[in-house]
Amino acid sequence: MELWLDTADIAAIKKANELGIIYGVTTNPSIFAREKRSAKELIEDLLNSQPGVVALQVTRPGNVNEMVEQARQLSALSSRIVIKIPATPIGFAAMSQLKKHKVPVLATAISSLSQFVCAAAAGADYAALYLSHMQNAGKNIASEIDDMLAIAQKHKWSVKLMGAAFADAATAQKVMGSGIPSVTLPDAILTELLAVDPLVKKQIEQFDNDWKHYQENHDAGILLNKII
Repeated sequence: MELWLDTADIAAIKKANELGIIYGVTTNPSIFAREKRSAKELIEDLLNSQPGVVALQVTRPGNVNEMVEQARQLSALSSRIVIKIPATPIGFAAMSQLKKHKVPVLATAISSLSQFVCAAAAGADYAALYLSHMQNAGKNIASEIDDMLAIAQKHKWSVKLMGAAFADAATAQKVMGSGIPSVTLPDAILTELLAVDPLVKKQIEQFDNDWKHYQENHDAGILLNKII
């Protein structure tokens, strides 16, 4: 599974990157709007803060030609940039054109099977499900994900389904266990998921206690706590 971080917080990205667990970073206009610096500087920092891909969303959604041109300009900044396109009729038209230019595309703001099918038909590489929106609409997200994964497998589509717009860590846990190939998490939810489970903490404490007892009675050799 690909684990992405949904943020433009450079400190959070660097911290996750040090753990070696993130595949890339996703952003959107709302995330950029929370930052207090130029887009050029922020994009450079997003690329430099981790070695993976960076998803950038187009901000000219009203016209296909302008959307495609902006997407191509963004893609030209780095081979590690993936272009996010909203899953709308105009967006699908832009995705189809961008695939002809071999520009990596992430269809975003998907909340239905029909949107997913259209994104796949348009050649999207990723399809991001806005799960909190689906939950708020009363949809069974587990069932929806199962249906999307099944149809993608049946038709041998290469598009990767991505869980996005998580409202809480519990939902993230469930979605990560669904077989979905990628998720993008806000740094707060990732931090919560990385917290040591009480049962694991108890076991680690047992390991430490037993190891201290062992060292009191045996030569630990290469297993010494410290290199001497």
